[in-house]
Amino acid sequence: MLTDQVKKQVLQRYIDCWNDGDAEGVLALFADEATAEDPVGTEVAVGIEAIRAKLLPGKEQVIRITLDGPIRTTYGNRAAMAFTLDCWFGEEAKRIKVIDVMTLDDEGKILALEAHWGDDDIEPLPADQH
Repeated sequence: MLTDQVKKQVLQRYIDCWNDGDAEGVLALFADEATAEDPVGTEVAVGIEAIRAKLLPGKEQVIRITLDGPIRTTYGNRAAMAFTLDCWFGEEAKRIKVIDVMTLDDEGKILALEAHWGDDDIEPLPADQH
């Protein structure tokens, strides 16, 4: 069983890698057999290459990710975080409110990522913030 500290470090590293533009760092956090459903209700990516194809086209679009509160852990190997994603959708800057729930393996690699957000969680990003 992972400690709460390790679970929090993995999720914080996920945010840090996105904010640093470190695509390979993001992928290195995932187990080889990991899944990613972003957002929940869309096709699930299975394996590193599928996750690369699903998540990384957005890498160039991220302006910043900001935690909305503390990372939360469970008695199992799961953790969750609420954050605000400021990003580009084509020519438009948007703000998306997201809750990610992640399941980790015993080595601290991400086994499953579930991103919870929908149309009601997207709004224009004010011009002075991009």
